[in-house]
Amino acid sequence: MQTEEISIEKLEHISQKDYQRMARIVFDTWNYPAWVPAEKIRPMVEIFLIDVLLNSSKIVVARKNGHIIGLIAYSISKKINELSWLRYRQANALCQLLEQDADDTVFSRYMATMRLDEKLVQQSGKIFGASLTLFMIEKTARGLGLGNRLFYHFIDDLLESKVDLFYVLTDSGSDVSFYDKKGLTRLECETFFWSDQKTIAEDYYLYQGCPKELAQVNKLQSNS
Repeated sequence: MQTEEISIEKLEHISQKDYQRMARIVFDTWNYPAWVPAEKIRPMVEIFLIDVLLNSSKIVVARKNGHIIGLIAYSISKKINELSWLRYRQANALCQLLEQDADDTVFSRYMATMRLDEKLVQQSGKIFGASLTLFMIEKTARGLGLGNRLFYHFIDDLLESKVDLFYVLTDSGSDVSFYDKKGLTRLECETFFWSDQKTIAEDYYLYQGCPKELAQVNKLQSNS
């Protein structure tokens, strides 16, 4: 696969075909069969993906031969902090309903991580102008520099929109070193246990980035 065969474009409309491709990338990236019961995989993938799409003002994709092989989604809004607070309230309400059920399900734990994400944003005390909501590359397309291309497309858009600060929510199951290398700052971290026995744990992180600073670092690295 050659990088010159790959185009980067804003996704103006989501077709059924594009939606299925994005869902497949989500499914593969987080290996749902390893932690979600088979009958719950599809609805959980869709709940996650649709939530991201509804909470993103822009979606940029990488295509090869018309197929999406990578994507970055983000939201630029003066109401970013207000929206995070509302999402926290929503996730908290759903968690309370699920906790009334005697069965401890993977979905209830998942909703608890959604609540945790928004809690990290709230307790940071920062005022943000944008958030990176989804960033994934198909496994077969990794190592080609697509991550850099999509990320700096995002940064350029933030600069054009005069955004001073953005945030990223991620976890130890993802490649958090990417954000460390790019110069983002880790603001918050909290460990989440996926069972009462505390045998399976993940760390959840809140990162912040200043578009101007990140663009300058990238320029210096490109010229070195």
